[in-house]
This record gives sequence, C-alpha cells and structure tokens, in this order.
Amino acid sequence: MGGALDDIAKAHKKVNWHVMDLGINMPMGSAATRDALDKCKDDAVAEFKKTVNGELRKKIQDARKAAQDTAAKFEKNKKIPKKSTEAAKAVAKAADHFMVACNQNTIGGQIMQDYKDNLKGIATREKVMGDNTKRLKGYLASVARGIKTIKTKSEFQDFWSEDIRGVGTALPLVSKDLGILAEHKQWRVFASQDFIPETDEDVEAQLKKVVPTLKKIAAAVK
Repeated sequence: MGGALDDIAKAHKKVNWHVMDLGINMPMGSAATRDALDKCKDDAVAEFKKTVNGELRKKIQDARKAAQDTAAKFEKNKKIPKKSTEAAKAVAKAADHFMVACNQNTIGGQIMQDYKDNLKGIATREKVMGDNTKRLKGYLASVARGIKTIKTKSEFQDFWSEDIRGVGTALPLVSKDLGILAEHKQWRVFASQDFIPETDEDVEAQLKKVVPTLKKIAAAVK
C-alpha cells in the first residue's frame, strides 16, 4: 500500500497544473485573444487527458485497490489491531474522494468554466475597444477638418477644447492595443493648455505640429 501511495505522489508531480489553470495561463492585454484562449483550453484538456485522466487516476485506483485489499486482510487476522484496519479503510475512502477530485466533471468542468469566464472578459474588452475606437475615429475626423479651417485663436480654443482633448480622452483605452503609445504620449502635449497659441498668427504653426501624429493615429485605427 505504501508503494502505491508513493506512485500517486510521483504521478501527481508529473501533472502540469499550471497549464490547466486558464486564469494563470492566459496571456494579458492585447495578446488575450479568442485564438489564445482556445489554445489555452486545448492545452488544458490535453494535459488533463494525458497526465490526470491517464496515469494519475490509474495510480489512485491502484492505491484504492491496495488499501481495500489490505483492510480485508487485516480484518481476517485477529492479531492485527482494529486501528490498522480502520486506517487502511480510511486510505481507500480518501482515494475515492481523490478520484472524484480528479475526474472529468470536476477538472474538465472547471476548465470549461474558466474558458467561459475568460470568453466573457474578452467579449467585454472587445466591446470597450470597439466603442472607444469608434469614438476616437469621430474625434480624429473632426481634428482633420479643423486643421483645414481653423484660423483664429478663438476658433482654436474651441477646437482644442472639444476635438483635440476629445482624442486625448479616447487614446488611453486603445493606444496600447493599437501600438501607438508614442503617439499617445505626443498627443498629451497637444491636449495640454500650454499648446493653445497665444495669437492668431501662431495658429497655423500649432496646427501643423498636430498633422504627423494625427496621420499615424488615423492609420492605426483603420
């Protein structure tokens, strides 16, 4: 019986439990895609079938059988203390519980629940990204129009307050996923109060500064 228990420990050690925990194994940020989630799920299921439903459960069954046989032998031998028989039965019962903990419904069910939870998270993230990208596109279009029409400091003030700052409010939630962190950093300069021109004569120069970064952001959201 002792050898059978040692075999369980060895089989348990071979299991890559990390792979079966989708919450840990899933990549973060923009890498957390539906394809990545499907791969994590497939890897988890494959690991379960190979190491848990395969070798580990077999070793638990072997240990349960050994414990049951040992308990039966002990019961027939009056010289064996009753406590020893009870201990062997307890091992058999523990093996039963362990088998349940390692079955398809328990572990497989948890894997699928993790999959569904992560899928909901991805769907929520996609919606947030979609909404913010749509909002960003609207502001970018307004900025592009403004660059062609704004002439005075007064016009620039309204343009800056509504459109330039509008782009600035949308960028934080999408810039990392879109790969435009540098452009986001530059846009914070544009969204600063200090960027507002002091005179009408300064308006054109300030507008020209926006154009290169605007083009890069617009290209990223297409």
